[in-house]
Amino acid sequence: MHNNPLFKKIWILQNQDSTTQKSTGSMVGDGRLELVFVSGNGYKTKFGDEKQTWGEGIYVGGHIDQPFEMEILPETKMQFVKLEPWAAAMISGFDFKQSLNQTIPLDQVNKALNDSLTSQSGSHFTQDTFELLSKSLESTSLKRKKFDLLKFAAHYLENNFLNFKENKNNLLKELNVSARTLETSFGRSIGLTPQKFANTIRFRKISEQIYHCKDNQSLTELAYNFGYFDQAHFIKHCQQFIGFSPSKLSQEHCFITNSNENFRYYTI
Repeated sequence: MHNNPLFKKIWILQNQDSTTQKSTGSMVGDGRLELVFVSGNGYKTKFGDEKQTWGEGIYVGGHIDQPFEMEILPETKMQFVKLEPWAAAMISGFDFKQSLNQTIPLDQVNKALNDSLTSQSGSHFTQDTFELLSKSLESTSLKRKKFDLLKFAAHYLENNFLNFKENKNNLLKELNVSARTLETSFGRSIGLTPQKFANTIRFRKISEQIYHCKDNQSLTELAYNFGYFDQAHFIKHCQQFIGFSPSKLSQEHCFITNSNENFRYYTI
């Protein structure tokens, strides 16, 4: 069901308990927006000090560049469709800079798409919903040449997030566009500036390395390998993105999915 180049991953998070809400702990962004299909009692989001509660429905989960966690209410199922960075613009002409550290109901982004998906399967993500969403995004991509620029730029920055200034200049030469054109198109359509996108990718990659891969590298070595000036520089980014030190990048304090998987079902 998840073999589509526009989708990075499909994953499910479910609280099967009938009485207790469950917390995810801190979550780390990866430069990709997500469509979130919520059925059951709903969930709560906490961006910094801002808390909100969301019921059944379909939402756009925005980018994260500050401490963020979710609380899943009892008997709630959340199905996430993680879009590739350039695919977000295929949803609509919405200014996705507004999605930073926000949850947005899909009907505020594209009411027609929201109505089509909910009439198909309500707030559940099914095979029929998958096919309808795929066709909708693919039909849009055929009409807009800008997706080629966005796709190339996102791929390039994801694979060249070290030494951002030099790589950005190389990217501008490759695309033959001005810095302003790239900043405007990237920011509005993907939701992050190119530099913030590269920084998000870098922090996500090193976080996954610590969270999923237990090795003997010191924190200083890891920080250096991922382009941080030193350990203090990395610790500063940790405080910014998740609110605590790298030593707490563990399953006890965080929830970080594995980017190498294209599907996973989690219960908490």
